[in-house]
Amino acid sequence: MSDGRAIVVGAGIAGLTAGFRLREAGFAVTVLEADDHVGGRMATLERHGFRIDTAAAILPTTYTQMVKLIADAGLTGEIVPTSDLVGIVRDGTVHRLRSSRAPLDGLRTGLLSPTAKLSLVKLVADLVRAGDRLDWYDLGRAADLDTESARQYADRRLSREILDWIVDPALGSLFVASPDRLSAVDFLFAVRNILGGSFFNSPNGVGFLPEGLARHLHVELSARCTSVEERAGGVTVTWERAGEPEHVEEAAVCVIALSAQHMLAVYPQLDPVRREVVEDIEYSTCVDVHLALSAPPDEPAMMIQVPGREHPDLCVVVLDHNRAPGRAPAGKGHVTSYWHTAWADQQWGRDDAAIVEEAVPAIDRLLPGVADAVEFAHVQRWRPAVVMSRPGTYRDLARFSAATDPAARVQLCGDYLSASTTNASLCSGERAAERIITARHPVSTPAG
Repeated sequence: MSDGRAIVVGAGIAGLTAGFRLREAGFAVTVLEADDHVGGRMATLERHGFRIDTAAAILPTTYTQMVKLIADAGLTGEIVPTSDLVGIVRDGTVHRLRSSRAPLDGLRTGLLSPTAKLSLVKLVADLVRAGDRLDWYDLGRAADLDTESARQYADRRLSREILDWIVDPALGSLFVASPDRLSAVDFLFAVRNILGGSFFNSPNGVGFLPEGLARHLHVELSARCTSVEERAGGVTVTWERAGEPEHVEEAAVCVIALSAQHMLAVYPQLDPVRREVVEDIEYSTCVDVHLALSAPPDEPAMMIQVPGREHPDLCVVVLDHNRAPGRAPAGKGHVTSYWHTAWADQQWGRDDAAIVEEAVPAIDRLLPGVADAVEFAHVQRWRPAVVMSRPGTYRDLARFSAATDPAARVQLCGDYLSASTTNASLCSGERAAERIITARHPVSTPAG
C-alpha cells in the first residue's frame, strides 16, 4: 500500500516545504524528525516572556519563495513588516542605512569614501553579467563565476575599503565566516538576492513557519531515521524512537532533508559522483549568545554588522526588540550576538557561564550599558551550522546537479544545495518535491 505515500526525513524548513508541496499534489506524507520539535535552525523558544529565535532570525522580503509559501500555507496573517535599519561599524562609529533604500542611503553615508562609492559601479556591472545564474534553486549555474574567494574578487574588482566595510561584514553576518574563506559567488549571490530589500517577521518568532507547515502534515517527532533504501517499485525507510521497536515503513518516494553528513549516513546508495561532492562539504560552528535585558540599549538599528577590523571574532549583533515585535516584554531589551566559526570552535566545550562572560564585554563596547542590564543569557550551540563554501564549491554543485536523476524515488534537499540560507533550503525542498511530482503522481489522492 505504498502507492501515493511519501516519507520525508527531516522537519527543518527544507523537509517541511517538500512535505507540504507533496501533500498539495495528493501524496500521503509522513515526516520523520529526530528532534523533539520541528524547524531545526528555524525555531523559536520562549523564556520568561522573551522569544528567542535560536538560529535563523532575519527574513528579507527578497525571500520571495518563502513569502509565497507562507501565503499558500495560509500563514500570511501571522507576519508583519519589520525594521530595515541596519548599522555597520567603522572606527567605532555605527553608520546606519535603510536596507530598502540602500542605494540612496549608500550615497549619503560616511561609511565609504567617494572613491569607494564610485568603484561599486563595477559590482553592479558584474551582477548584470551574472544575471539569473545566481539562482536560488540551482547555484551550480554560477559555476563559471566560482574561481576565486570573495577577498580575491574584492581585491581584483573593487577596493580594500569595500572589502573591509561591505564585503567582510555582509558575509560575516550571513555565513559567520571571512571573505578569505568564502567563494566570490556567495557575495555576488547575497547582493543580488538577499541584500537591499525590506523585512518581515512574525510576532510569534520565526518558528511560526515550520510550525505552520507541520500542522498540514503527519510529523513523527523523536524519530531518528537510520536508513533509506530505494528498490524496484518503492522505498524502504527504517527509523527508531526510544522505548519502541524498530520501525520499517514502505513508501512510493522519499525526500531526505538532512545536513550533508547526516544524509550520507542514512543513504549509502548515493552515487559516487554526488557522494564525492558531499564528502567535501564543510560546515561552520555557531555559538550564539542571546541576552535578555532589563532595558533596551540606546540604539535604533535592528542589527549592527561588525567588520573584522573592528572585532576579530564578533560578526553581528541583532537588536531583537528593534527587529520584530514580540521578542521582549514591554520596556525590556533583547540582543543576540553571532560569532565567527573559529571563535565558536574555541568556545564549544566551555560551559554557558564562561561563554557569556567572554561575550558580554564585546557586546557592551558596541552597546554601552548592556553588561549592567542582563537579566539572563541563553547560549545556543549549532554544529553543523552553516555551509562554508570555498572557491570551487559551486562548480562541485554543478557536478552534483548533473548527476541527479530527476526520476529517482529518493530525492535530496537541504542547506548544502545552494547558498546556505533558510530560503535556499526552502527552494531545495520545493525542487525535490517538484521532481517527484513530475515523475510520478500518486495513484490515488489519499487525505493527509
